[in-house]
Amino acid sequence: MHVFKESIHLDAVARDADLYILLPKNHDDGDKSFPVVYMHDGQNLFSQYVEDSYASRTWQIEHAISQPDMPEVIVVGISSPKSERRLDEYSPWVFEIDYPRGGAGEKYMRAIKETIKPMIDARFNTDASKDATALIGSSMGGIISLYGLLAHGDTFTRAASLSGAFFTAPNAAEKWLKAVSFDHVKKLYMDTGEQENSKGSPEDYLTTNGQLAALISDYLDPFRFRYEVIKDGTHTEEDWASRIGGVIRYLFSDK
Repeated sequence: MHVFKESIHLDAVARDADLYILLPKNHDDGDKSFPVVYMHDGQNLFSQYVEDSYASRTWQIEHAISQPDMPEVIVVGISSPKSERRLDEYSPWVFEIDYPRGGAGEKYMRAIKETIKPMIDARFNTDASKDATALIGSSMGGIISLYGLLAHGDTFTRAASLSGAFFTAPNAAEKWLKAVSFDHVKKLYMDTGEQENSKGSPEDYLTTNGQLAALISDYLDPFRFRYEVIKDGTHTEEDWASRIGGVIRYLFSDK
C-alpha cells in the first residue's frame, strides 16, 4: 500500500488542510474501484507521519488495513485546524457547556462534499457511490461523522463515531436525531470507553453516548447499528488504534 500527503484549500471553511491518503497495494492494477473512508484528525492516523500527530501518537491505520480479511479501501485523512476552530468545524451545534464553540460543522461537511471528495474521485480508482463511502472520527470527530452520515445521505451511508464527545451539545443532538431520516444508513458504529474523561467525569461520555445509542436503536436494526462500551477504554490514540481495524471491517461487511 502507498501512503502520501498533500495540501488542499477548503473554501467552505476558509483554510488549508493536509490530506493523508492511503491507496491499496493493487490500486493501479486493472479496472477495480475501491470504497473510500474519509477520516477526521488526519494528522493522527499514520505512523509514517507521526511528526504531524498530537503528542507523537497515531492510529497506525496502515497496520490495521494490512491485517488479514480487511476490506480493500482508500483512506483519506483530513487534517484538523491546529486552533480551537477544530471544535467549531467538528460540531454542527453550538456547545451547551460553558465554552462558546461549535456550529460550523455543516460548512466543514460542505468542504468534504464540494472540494475533497470530487478531487479524490477524479484522481483515484474510487467507487464514488454513496453505498461505498464512509466517515470515521473520534471524540469531536465522532460528532461530525454521525452528523455527516445523517445530514448527507446522498453522499454517505456508513459511519463510525468512536468516543463521540456528545456531552458538548446533548440536547441539540437528541432533538436533531429525532427529526432526521435513517432510511439510507447501511452501517453505523458507535462506542465509548469506560474510563473516558471530559470535565473530570467518565459519565459525560458514557451517559451521552448511551442515551443517543438507545435513541438510534429505535430507528436502526442490529444489523445496521452497533454500539459498544469498551472495557477500561480511555480517550487516547492507542485505544482507537486498537479497534479501528474491526470498525472498518464492520462498516464494509455483510454481517
